[in-house]
Amino acid sequence: MQKPKTSYSVFEQHILAVFLIVFVCICITFDFTKKLDNIFYDLYIQLFPQSVPSDVVIIAVDEQSLIALGQWPWQRSLHAQLLDTLIELPPELQPEAIVFDIIFAEEDQKNPDNDFQLAGAMNESGRVLIPVHIHPLSNRETLAEITPIAPLAEAAVGMGHAHVELDDDGITRGLYLNVGMGQAYWSALSLATLDWIRGKKRSPLKAFSSSQRTSPYVNIRENYVMIPFAGGAGSITTYSYIDILTGDIGPEVFSGKVVFIGSTAAGLGDFLSTPVSGLSSPMSGVEFHANVYSALQEKTVITLVPRYWHYLLSVAFVLISVLLIPRIKPERTLPVTLTILILVLSFSFIVLHQMNQWYEPTPALIAILAAYPLWSWRRISELNRFLNQELETLSMEPKLSHRRVGNFHPPDLLDAVIFLLNPKGWYCSLNSDVIKHQHLDRHSELDSMTPGFWLHKATESWICFSLADRHWVIGLQWSEDNHLDQKRAFLHRILLLDKLDQPGSTVFAPTERLAHRINQVQEAILNMRDMRRFVSEGFDRMPDGVIVTDPVGSIIFANSHSELMLEQPRQTLLGQPLQRILSSFTAQDPDAWQPLFTRVLLQARVHSMEVRLAHLDLLLQFAPFETENPGEAGMIVNLSNITQFKEEQRRRNETIDFLSHDVRSPLVSQLALLDNIESGITAVSDETFGQIRSHAIRSLNLADQFLQIARAEQVESDSFYDCNLIDILLNATDSCMAKARQKDIHIDFDPDMDDCWVKGNPELLERLFINLIGNALKYSPATTTVSVEITENQEGTHQQSDLWHVTISDQGIGIDPDEIDGIFDRFKRQKKSETQGEKGAGLGLRFVKVVVEKHQGTINVASTPKLGSTFCVSLPKLDYIEPA
Repeated sequence: MQKPKTSYSVFEQHILAVFLIVFVCICITFDFTKKLDNIFYDLYIQLFPQSVPSDVVIIAVDEQSLIALGQWPWQRSLHAQLLDTLIELPPELQPEAIVFDIIFAEEDQKNPDNDFQLAGAMNESGRVLIPVHIHPLSNRETLAEITPIAPLAEAAVGMGHAHVELDDDGITRGLYLNVGMGQAYWSALSLATLDWIRGKKRSPLKAFSSSQRTSPYVNIRENYVMIPFAGGAGSITTYSYIDILTGDIGPEVFSGKVVFIGSTAAGLGDFLSTPVSGLSSPMSGVEFHANVYSALQEKTVITLVPRYWHYLLSVAFVLISVLLIPRIKPERTLPVTLTILILVLSFSFIVLHQMNQWYEPTPALIAILAAYPLWSWRRISELNRFLNQELETLSMEPKLSHRRVGNFHPPDLLDAVIFLLNPKGWYCSLNSDVIKHQHLDRHSELDSMTPGFWLHKATESWICFSLADRHWVIGLQWSEDNHLDQKRAFLHRILLLDKLDQPGSTVFAPTERLAHRINQVQEAILNMRDMRRFVSEGFDRMPDGVIVTDPVGSIIFANSHSELMLEQPRQTLLGQPLQRILSSFTAQDPDAWQPLFTRVLLQARVHSMEVRLAHLDLLLQFAPFETENPGEAGMIVNLSNITQFKEEQRRRNETIDFLSHDVRSPLVSQLALLDNIESGITAVSDETFGQIRSHAIRSLNLADQFLQIARAEQVESDSFYDCNLIDILLNATDSCMAKARQKDIHIDFDPDMDDCWVKGNPELLERLFINLIGNALKYSPATTTVSVEITENQEGTHQQSDLWHVTISDQGIGIDPDEIDGIFDRFKRQKKSETQGEKGAGLGLRFVKVVVEKHQGTINVASTPKLGSTFCVSLPKLDYIEPA
């Protein structure tokens, strides 16, 4: 009996700490909790938005402007007119900077003067900044920096990229301040504006010191920041484009302010979902850049907490919770855990609003939340372990509840019955709702069925039953066949009601712990009995004999097949040494089994051997039978009846002997002729050489036929391909033409069509027709005709069928009616051809039969003795081949 394991709370506490720390590090490293962190961030930003900037305004290309000025894009002369309007303001009312959030990447082909007009206005203003765009030039090209056209680029006081960063949830929370191909050269448009206002200038040829130059085809992004927005969409002061052109807006609104110009019209598509606007009311791109400029100017842009600080802070929070929870009273564990969670969230909030850094709290929160139930579970498990150890061990023994058909889901059970019994139709409903049915509907008279019992009516079988308060009805419809009674008897073996669900049985769920444990013990005992019965019956119904011995080789178990094979009752076998039983059947001394038993019982090696009993051939397989208890170890022996296999092997050997004799006979004849020639008994003559040639050809033909039929039997339809039957027949007739000329026989083949397509193996099909035509030539007298014809009409009609019919007719000796049925058997030859001296092995027509069947075709024979024979091969057309 095992002693209960000692609990080491401190050791388990350390394991829990390590586990949670590893979990936190993984979450941080791979951003598994990014979406949850984004939710917390969005909530913070929405609750505490930034103040609306007073020195930033937006001139919007809105719906009102589009109605007044026409569809987008506008001619650049309109933008020049807008700049002229702002330029004409007195110096004290001039804006501090003008930022276009409009791409000017292509020249105006129709009105090129408009480009120079806009460039002139920009030069005159001297405070205009325009965006750079990074995008593939076409679908087949890589990313490229698309700068404004040269006149505008030269006229602008600064340029910056207008790209933003979309998170995985489609929300825009920030952007990279520096972006570029191969080098992060371009500042964000808002940052470029701020740098110009503050007098920071840099040469276009000078790179940022923080950038590492890489491939010019790689988009380098640096300095990611998050933006604290000044409210939702429309929070920043916005004026309509058309109102500026018409002078409806006073000039004082632009004094000393940064003016952003861009689209806000819904149809132009320049909108972004932000934490403060969401997906329902997105923010325009120009307002986003205005928010970026305001955050940069106020130095309120948010950066992520450095990664190492993220690791250290999260691990510290986890360690505090893991070390604190085991040291407090159980009733205080939950309040303390909640307090730690609130502290973590508060810390994240304080760092965000006081230091403009975002600490992602979710990894630490999840770890702290997991620490409480994990530690509580470990304590409860330790308290329960000692009292319930034996009971839990017993309840964990293998169960066979899955053997009960009543535990199957009824639709799955119906599928299994359909697979086994192949009914014509079926029906399945749950609480009057039809789940599945085919060719069968429920009848009203079936409402009076007794639950749990099959009702057979005409060609239908029905049953209703309840499982877990759900009422099921299953019906089957049968075809009229001879197995209907067997199928009905099989249905009665399917018990769909468990013992607890049968009528008259009442079960009360245990509410007290002890009663629940008692039920567990009862269930475990029932499972053990079921397992023992299942194993015993399973061994008895195995197709092989099974014998199990103890460590010294005495039989302790034998199934029913062992009794039949060894012809001894089971009770007689039990307790006897196995070597004595085997010796009594094999007429060997029991000591002859000693080496084998030593290898299996002592060296734990597997061994197999074949033995011949008086009436059976057996394959004995010996294997060590090892268990946890060394005293229960032994040997298991499997007795397989291989009598049929041995019989087939003997028949195969007889076939080989037959072929060996037929092949060897002509070779011996050749050697005898050569010996006679060498000794001078037989003179060298054309007749002698002809005899030698005849014997050699016969041996070669026998070997060739044997290989052909072996190949035909092994070919698979997967290797077939489209081929023309006309070409195959032409090749076959050409191959037989020389033999026909020798006997002055005319081969008549004149097809009236060019293509007869089938799917098959052309080589095998050609050999098939060569064999048939060759047989016709062999058994036909001289000056006769062998006819080959191919049609697609059904026999005796003019209606087209799904088959090609190839007919080969001769005027030979014919086939006796009593021999037609066996002409396709292996090694079968006609008595008439044997007596007339025609040489052969009886493999040619067997090859024909195999090839036709492999191609899903048929072959028919019609013959009249002394008048000739007709063979008709029917093969499926290419469009009508059925899968094998």
